[in-house]
Amino acid sequence: MDGEPDRLGVQEDLEVLRKFGVIGLQEPGRQTQETLIRQFIRSCVSDAKGADRSTIQRIDALLESVANMWPQGWLEVAAFRKECGLERQSVEYALRRAVEEIPFSKEAWLIRARYAQSVSDDATVIACFVSAVEIDPSNVELLREAALHLGKYLTDHASEIPTARRGSYLASVRAHMERVADSLDATGLSRLAWLFLLEGDGENGRQYARLGLSKDPHNQYCRKILEKEEVPKREYKKVARRR
Repeated sequence: MDGEPDRLGVQEDLEVLRKFGVIGLQEPGRQTQETLIRQFIRSCVSDAKGADRSTIQRIDALLESVANMWPQGWLEVAAFRKECGLERQSVEYALRRAVEEIPFSKEAWLIRARYAQSVSDDATVIACFVSAVEIDPSNVELLREAALHLGKYLTDHASEIPTARRGSYLASVRAHMERVADSLDATGLSRLAWLFLLEGDGENGRQYARLGLSKDPHNQYCRKILEKEEVPKREYKKVARRR
């Protein structure tokens, strides 16, 4: 029959619409747009369990269509692709779209950071943490974690990172940490000290390491910083005496 393809297409469209749930005529406005979309996404994810590759790809295309209309959906697309074992590039694309579409979402930046960490994409990890800190600069735990990743990254890649970029990363996180220094524990202060030392600022580095020891005299990280910084000074004094 000539109308058979059209009839099948309509049936498929109706099946998709059913995933949004049935809204009763007597209950207008009871379900918000976000509630309906999340319901649709849950239904799609459920359908994908145990499905073949072609079905998963069809569902993925549906979810991407939703994300193009509802920006938060890009996080759902990324989670779906990761759960289904789809290509890394497709997950990264969804996460990049998420932070582009909802740039003031700390959650989006951190989700992207966690995924980048899982695939050893260090540069993206750092960029995401720096962006998350800019959104929530008073979050002490976030600052502590960002400083840890940043210090390690800049130490491991010192020769590869342009001075200007290194300085901008350090200045951003470091300035926010200084503002909440009173709320940082000894380990957090050791990380702040480390960020100063990475640019050769031994004076401020030692200052925050000493502040850390005043909070916890046994903190190994603050002790190591002070011990390391004191060795060159002692050696300099020995040379000066010989002269």
